[in-house]
Amino acid sequence: MVSVSGTADIVAQVLESSGTPPHSGTHVTFTTTLGRVEPTEAETDANGQALVKFIANGSSGTASIVAFLRSKRSGSASE
Repeated sequence: MVSVSGTADIVAQVLESSGTPPHSGTHVTFTTTLGRVEPTEAETDANGQALVKFIANGSSGTASIVAFLRSKRSGSASE
């Protein structure tokens, strides 16, 4: 849970179908239904993780945060 003026780190774990992380630098785009995500785009590291920050920005309610990879929906999480 994040307060209306709070922030939270968001980590997208990207894995290939074989279960291994992709090459570092794989492009991931994030969207949210409330507040904002900064930056809206990030690249994976050597472990296949892309890190962004969720900023509530005074919004109350349930935010859905979605990560997209190569223009396809790759995963989602709610906060």
